[in-house]
Amino acid sequence: MSKLGFDPSELQQGAKGLHHTSVSSKHSSKTDPDEKASLSQLEELYNQYDGDLDKIFEELGANPEKAKKPHNRPRDGAEFAEKFYKGFYSLVEDEDIAEAKSHK
Repeated sequence: MSKLGFDPSELQQGAKGLHHTSVSSKHSSKTDPDEKASLSQLEELYNQYDGDLDKIFEELGANPEKAKKPHNRPRDGAEFAEKFYKGFYSLVEDEDIAEAKSHK
């Protein structure tokens, strides 16, 4: 047994039994009509307010905190729309954390 805690030859032997598998991507190039419409509306909202995140998130009734961080700021309306639609800018609120803990 090596210092690694396992025998590398066993690992190599196991790797020989692996087979190639095709995986469909979660990010399909096909977008359903509802998603396209939502993305279009979000992009339009971003452009309407010239990227002013405070105004955009006020209109959406959401918290802009995560989107305003320098490394998260969207470069354009399309990026904003996609990230918002996919929940990237959502925050886990203290109430949500407390509720999740109570269900354990």
